[in-house]
Amino acid sequence: MVTHDEGAIEALRPDRVLLLPDADEDLWSEEYLALVSLA
Repeated sequence: MVTHDEGAIEALRPDRVLLLPDADEDLWSEEYLALVSLA
């Protein structure tokens, strides 16, 4: 799933994130939520 909706991300409580365009996988951290809000 790809979303830029902060509320959806918080509701899903992800444990991993896929960073595009390189498809690097990382553990979720609240710091990524700040990046989502920039998109």
